[in-house]
Amino acid sequence: MWLKSSSHYKVPIAMIISSLVAIGFLGYSRAGDVGAQFLIQAAVTQSLMQLPVGLLIIFIAGKLFAFDFGTFGTVSLKVLAISFFEEAVIMALGLLADIPPATPISAAITFVIFLFLIMILFETTGAETWIVAGVALAISYGISHYSHPDAPRQIKKTGGVHHGASHKAKARSKAATSQGR
Repeated sequence: MWLKSSSHYKVPIAMIISSLVAIGFLGYSRAGDVGAQFLIQAAVTQSLMQLPVGLLIIFIAGKLFAFDFGTFGTVSLKVLAISFFEEAVIMALGLLADIPPATPISAAITFVIFLFLIMILFETTGAETWIVAGVALAISYGISHYSHPDAPRQIKKTGGVHHGASHKAKARSKAATSQGR
């Protein structure tokens, strides 16, 4: 089976290239050259932003069960391959099936793909895969909570998330207006 290649570089590189081709094709089919360029650029940006988090997840999971995932270069390629493949799936769901990326169904689909690819690319057992998944969820939650610590309170108060100074300025403006009457 080609996913069990003896080279730890062939499969991730093939996945990255095929994902970029699929993303480019999706963009081209919707908006020509501009659409292809935009989607490829978005996928590259997103995947490169996810790389440090993915490396952190693999490092922590490796320490939890004393497992060697390979060299830094190999792990980086595999994390990028997973990221690009998931980006291709998310874009395909959005463009072909009208499923927005931030929905429970797209999250469930990409999570199953994530589990499968971790198991195949890193050759983990079921328990090891779930440990990686647990670490991934914990880190994702931690990053989300750290970057938007007031989000739960804002959602409760206002029914939506409002970011930073614009929300505070609106609140001050509303308070000043109500005091002036």
